[in-house]
Amino acid sequence: MNVNIQTVNFDADKKLMDFVNRKMEKLNTFHDRIIESYVFLRLDNVVHTIKDKVVEIKVHVPGHNFL
Repeated sequence: MNVNIQTVNFDADKKLMDFVNRKMEKLNTFHDRIIESYVFLRLDNVVHTIKDKVVEIKVHVPGHNFL
């Protein structure tokens, strides 16, 4: 499976990238035909203060796209 990680409004360090890759590899236990996945990491800013950390994951399987 090809994992594409994009960060928005911050730079992720190697530890975070390795953590995301390890967690994404566990998806293979649920479905063995995953082609690729996109992971979007961003900080949700509300009135100049960091409020939440948000992760959006898109997984592509033959015939389906999961969000």
